[in-house]
Amino acid sequence: MRRNPISGRIVCVAFAALMVLHAAQVQNREEFVLKTEIHADLVFHLLAHMDIGEDASSLYSPGYISMINEDKARAAGSFEPLERSLAAATKIFVTDQNLRMVNFLPFACDGYESLLLGLRWMAGEETGESPSSYFSYFKKRFFHSPEAEKFLSLFAANMEREYESFYQDYWARRQKELLPFKEDFFGFWRDHGMKLMAPVMRKHGKGSLVFLSLSLTRNGRGFASPGFFGAAVKFPESREEIPDSFFWSIHEMTHQFVDEITLKAASVGDVAAGTMAGNRGYDIHLLKEKAVVYADYLLCREFLPELLEDYLFLFLGLFEKKDRTRYAGLSQSGLEDRFRDVFEVPDQVRQAIEGYVGRLIGGPMRPHRTSGG
Repeated sequence: MRRNPISGRIVCVAFAALMVLHAAQVQNREEFVLKTEIHADLVFHLLAHMDIGEDASSLYSPGYISMINEDKARAAGSFEPLERSLAAATKIFVTDQNLRMVNFLPFACDGYESLLLGLRWMAGEETGESPSSYFSYFKKRFFHSPEAEKFLSLFAANMEREYESFYQDYWARRQKELLPFKEDFFGFWRDHGMKLMAPVMRKHGKGSLVFLSLSLTRNGRGFASPGFFGAAVKFPESREEIPDSFFWSIHEMTHQFVDEITLKAASVGDVAAGTMAGNRGYDIHLLKEKAVVYADYLLCREFLPELLEDYLFLFLGLFEKKDRTRYAGLSQSGLEDRFRDVFEVPDQVRQAIEGYVGRLIGGPMRPHRTSGG
């Protein structure tokens, strides 16, 4: 069977079923909160140095590694490459899908010290009671094997060494350099994200929380709690990158209310989604991704039509590996036709998603007009 051609760049990971409660609670259920956290970025920084092969959750980036190594060389001269230091941890990580959950540990704690202590406790290096109930949950559910403990021990040791020798200074400097784009992103999300997400937030009684990350080289991360929809996305390094980071944050949040609709409509049983190509649950993962991309298209068309064309360009371009100029001859209706062909989902899933959006707007959606009529 031919594998769906969605690439690793476009297949994002959102463990929306995982309920993690971040220390910074959203008090107003229609509020937007923007955060940057060094402990979250540090985890993704390490993962960007781990080559795990063809896996939708992979953050591995030779370009990012080269940039970091150049920065280290300017600051310190000689150093041991982090990729080499992480080789043993990477070998364990590749073989165990449960270890992907290390991506979400930062959202269950409130800082670097808390995260480091939790990693060591789960690795069996700290005795006594768990630092928090969340680490108890993660250990019991995902990190209970001897190999998982070995991985956590190696990961924690590398994280501490990297933090002290390089990353804490690097992170502080980059935060200052990129502050204008953080402020611009906040304004963009406040102006556009609230229009798009407010109906969803009202329906579910949740706020929205976004982490901007210096080290998310590709793929976003979604996390949820009873109080908010959460997403971590790439920190935009220019004003031109702000819309992309915005749409990825929406994508990650949408998983948290559309995945359940998708799986129910598709009558999927107990097979869990998986991020590794060839994994038994990979087709389910791809179905969820296409369903979310389609759902956000509908939400954008109904609530944020002024950015619909940008949304279509982004996802068509990523899927077909084309830049915006390659679609110059298409009208917006032509773009929509192309998009709906590329991101086609089973009829029962499409109908369920359209029904959800219709309930948000309190009536039927505007009919789609094809380019031919």
